[in-house]
Amino acid sequence: VESSVAAFRNYAYFTDNGGRLLCVDLNTMKIKFVVDVTDETDSSVVIEESYYDNTIYLYTGSEVSTANGSLGDGYGYSYQRKINGLTGAVVWEQKWICSTGDETSSGGILATPHVGKGQISNLVIYSLSLAAQSNGVAAADTPDPNADESTDGTETSAAVPVPDENGNYSLGGRIVALDKSTGNVAWSIEQTNDYWSSPVVVYDEQGRAYLIQCDRGGYITLYDASTGTELNSLDLGSRVDSTPAVFNDLLIVGTRGKGGSGGSAKIVCIKIS
Repeated sequence: VESSVAAFRNYAYFTDNGGRLLCVDLNTMKIKFVVDVTDETDSSVVIEESYYDNTIYLYTGSEVSTANGSLGDGYGYSYQRKINGLTGAVVWEQKWICSTGDETSSGGILATPHVGKGQISNLVIYSLSLAAQSNGVAAADTPDPNADESTDGTETSAAVPVPDENGNYSLGGRIVALDKSTGNVAWSIEQTNDYWSSPVVVYDEQGRAYLIQCDRGGYITLYDASTGTELNSLDLGSRVDSTPAVFNDLLIVGTRGKGGSGGSAKIVCIKIS
């Protein structure tokens, strides 16, 4: 178990390297249910309470440590799922082609997703590593044979991963915002640098949402969280794998001293304005 434990009342939720999500009743220490989440999952489960249907929902994201034979050697699917936290029923799932990585880097989702509120109360945001790039090809231009279907039967991929003539993909980071109700893609961003740092969203007094995302190329970027539009970016000098901590208008994050533009390891405080 490499994920953190998430809890709601007497239920604890965690994922393991065997591709399982477990719910444990803390009053009895017995397993309530187990969900097959396909592949190793280090990302922590995020819980959202729903007052409309008197239940809770879980959001999970998997790594890619096992290759999928239909994709060729070295590639598999990273899954994003919404799960009923009281029954274990899968509400919807999405998937994206990622590399299985190597001993120094893993593909798929290592970061914990952000469940939106305020302006983005309809969205959940995931960050992926070693994701197959679409190279600007939209689903509307080319049908995606690997696309999932939402609960209403419509295709939910917003872009198509494009392999070269040898069946290999260009790889990089991908941020994707999914609609909480359907799993449909609301917006998606791709770039060369991978994401291990979790997405952080800050909200102003009007409820407007701003996404802060650090990457392994040493950049920290501010986006409009409702559209994915880039607003600002700073080069912190070296790889960022940690997740920023934000208090009021101050953001603090640490760098690795590896990769990026060659800067040393440091702790940085940034003012958000």
